[in-house]
Amino acid sequence: MAPPVGSSPRILCGDTPLEEVRVSVEGLTGSARAAGLAAAEAVRGARTLSSLDQLLRSSAVAEVNDAAMRKGSALNVEVSPGPTKGVVDVALRAAPPAPGTWSFTWQAGSEERLDTALNVQVEHAASVAENVAPVRFGVGGNVNFGSQAVTGTLRIQPPSIAAWRLRPSLEIGMGDANLLGYLPQQQMLFGAFSLLDASGRHALRLQAAHQEYRSAPAQLKQSQDLGSTKASIGYRFLSDTRFSAGSGELAPGDLHTASVEVAPGGLVGDVAFVRMQALWTRSRCLWGGLFSLTAAAGVAVPLADDRHIPLEDRFFLGGTEGLGPGERMPGFGMRGLGPVEQRSAAPVASGSEPQANGPVKRYFFDKFFRSQSREASAAEYRSETLQLETPIEECTGGAARATLTATWLTPLPSIAGLRLRGMVTGTAGGLAEEVRPTLVADLAQQARASVAAGVMTEFRGGLLGVSFAQPLLYQDGDKRRGLQFWLSFGQSL
Repeated sequence: MAPPVGSSPRILCGDTPLEEVRVSVEGLTGSARAAGLAAAEAVRGARTLSSLDQLLRSSAVAEVNDAAMRKGSALNVEVSPGPTKGVVDVALRAAPPAPGTWSFTWQAGSEERLDTALNVQVEHAASVAENVAPVRFGVGGNVNFGSQAVTGTLRIQPPSIAAWRLRPSLEIGMGDANLLGYLPQQQMLFGAFSLLDASGRHALRLQAAHQEYRSAPAQLKQSQDLGSTKASIGYRFLSDTRFSAGSGELAPGDLHTASVEVAPGGLVGDVAFVRMQALWTRSRCLWGGLFSLTAAAGVAVPLADDRHIPLEDRFFLGGTEGLGPGERMPGFGMRGLGPVEQRSAAPVASGSEPQANGPVKRYFFDKFFRSQSREASAAEYRSETLQLETPIEECTGGAARATLTATWLTPLPSIAGLRLRGMVTGTAGGLAEEVRPTLVADLAQQARASVAAGVMTEFRGGLLGVSFAQPLLYQDGDKRRGLQFWLSFGQSL
């Protein structure tokens, strides 16, 4: 019913009381979502319209917009009346980019902000129809210091599926891994289709990948193939409330993440397995610093008769530059724990031993890294064998891993503008070669433990530091280390 002509407009005063402010965070991921959750917690405390207005104009909401801008988007703040009097709904929502615009984005760490990856992306938003969100085309690169991998990607992000509140993404890429030689070097090609829900907590990923060893077969273990193809479907859950404000103050928060990947093998791939992992972190203020407790576990169960799990899908343990808190263990070399095999430099022939005078089949890679073969004489084979180096021992990872880490960070006086943090950490964990009914006993039998203390400095997106570690529980043959450098994105140690 329309108001009578000449009636006065309704005026809401700034001190109008509010019973509840309901806040939702939609379409933001990674550091932008973490900042959004921190801002949402503050906005929920508004008890009048005036205080709500001040909170929505505060630096906390501005930091959400800055974090979203670094990911090629922006922030829309939508305020609407709630279902009853005194209730207001606030939505912190990622805004689609304007059609025709270009953006440069970077992100330290993956969506979980756990690994040592640096991602750089150049994106263009192309208009497809009037009043329709643009399609985003991105070309970028990813450098992962933990796995020594360099990857180039092409990504296409169509408009969101409004009915299902899902954001699709199509990605193809290629790259190299294990460049420093801790493991045999590999080249990889992959394509993936992903669906991410509006909250950023749930993701579904369909992926097909081909991995091929770049190192000559003479540097591979006899048990490894030259290449393998994997088709898989994966699901990831992520709940992250950690966020360090721009002022540099350490902030408490929680991280809960879990994932499962299924590679059925058969007609769609050479490998078949199920891989599951989970991580739980709780950070709280303690003694003027920040205390964090992290528990992580993962298992990989082969589904094929050969019980084979690809090297890149196995779990590793050791070092301070690993792929995340679940893999890090100070006091030991990078990926320096677990089962060990000898990597011989001997040329790999088609048979176990060459015939007396018969030809030997040799494998190699052309300039496009495609595997080729040729025949060599037995005399040439023996001549090369005599020049071989001593066989190398390397860790091959395990099918299961469990770790528990406690870390305390405390502020130290700044030097030359660097915000320094003192660190004390202790880690215990184990790696099992295979999954069997005695898994808990196997992990306990292979348990390792260490403590470390050091100094860290913050940079935007992570921590860099140095520490001295002392292994407390170790076994003969372990690669032990004292002085170590740390690199961590997302402030996860």
